[in-house]
Amino acid sequence: MARGFHQTLFRSLFLMATTSFCCALEATLMLDSLDIKEQVSGLSSEIYFNLVERDAQGELSHKTHPLFPYSYTKANLTHFQPTVFWKDVLKKSDHIELNISMIERELPPWMQDELLATIKVSLKEHEGQLITLWDAQNYGVLENNDATLMKQTILIKHPEIQYRVVMHVESK
Repeated sequence: MARGFHQTLFRSLFLMATTSFCCALEATLMLDSLDIKEQVSGLSSEIYFNLVERDAQGELSHKTHPLFPYSYTKANLTHFQPTVFWKDVLKKSDHIELNISMIERELPPWMQDELLATIKVSLKEHEGQLITLWDAQNYGVLENNDATLMKQTILIKHPEIQYRVVMHVESK
């Protein structure tokens, strides 16, 4: 009797473990490069990103990149190094949405910060594979016109300044 119980318990635990963790993927969103393509005004721009994540349970979390009070400027872009922008584990059938706002910081109180682009990245685990879908709005445009690629170049075409942002998603 005890042996049958232990075998059943072991099988149940094994099935739970393999179905819960067999298809877990570690997904990472990398910010590969951020370049100024063209600048009309002589003003120096300060750029930062707001990231809002909606996880598989619908919970929201917010991050700023780089952390306040830092920002990307024309001077420090020449030394830009690829950086991890976001990282998480997707379990079987998880779906995560990342809404990234690229914002130009202005001098308060005279001017408000300006939204340059919104980049949306939808990540879904499907049968052990990571499926991505990208979208860019406001002044942002996907350069490749293929929203399913893991690596994207986003062109920010603001009337006063143009940026080139390269991001990619990798999974393990």
